[in-house]
Amino acid sequence: MKKMPFTQEGLDKKREELYSLPENEFRSQLKEIQHNTDSWVKDNFTLNEEQIDYLNSMPKEILSEIGLSTAIAIDYKLKLTLTTPETSSSAARIRICKNTEVSGSVRGHWSEGESPVIDSWNISVGFTF
Repeated sequence: MKKMPFTQEGLDKKREELYSLPENEFRSQLKEIQHNTDSWVKDNFTLNEEQIDYLNSMPKEILSEIGLSTAIAIDYKLKLTLTTPETSSSAARIRICKNTEVSGSVRGHWSEGESPVIDSWNISVGFTF
């Protein structure tokens, strides 16, 4: 698969590419997103050195949550928004994370005898430096 820019437009194009895959390949990609989030992102998006360093420094627990949420959003065709910060012009910038906050919510509905329907899945990850 082709590497896309790490932007909202690149994410939207990557989703289109995923949806065009045969079902078994699509499911395989969802597993990669969920269980190997960091390598899947590196293999599918063009990242700068600062983004690669940041991704490499993320705690596995956060990557696991992001991977699961992303796979669910893609599978259920939910809204998925990618927001990236402005890139730094300083190559020697050091970041020390003082606090990490992860929160999420799921909204859905179901009727007896039917499978649940997910209407929205939201995750927020915040860092204090």
